[in-house]
Amino acid sequence: MLQKHDSTDVSRTVTWPFPSAKAPERKPVVFFTGQAKFFDWAYKKDVQVASVYALNHPVLGETQVRTSQVMEIYDDGSFETMNTMYIPMKAKQ
Repeated sequence: MLQKHDSTDVSRTVTWPFPSAKAPERKPVVFFTGQAKFFDWAYKKDVQVASVYALNHPVLGETQVRTSQVMEIYDDGSFETMNTMYIPMKAKQ
């Protein structure tokens, strides 16, 4: 199980609020509603994926999606996958 990352650490000055993640110009940012559901991927050991209702997925648009491998989970509910940054709508406001 992945550990949550404290994205409220103000001891570092960064322009992108997720210091371990690639900047948004390198990864698409997808906003989602509701709670992300994280689960172990049955086909590969020690891999966790998520299911969210995406609002602006770059390929699938607005729909329920199963993500690629989750790399990091942040304390505000957002998370990073191998391909994308997912941010809950409440964090956008």
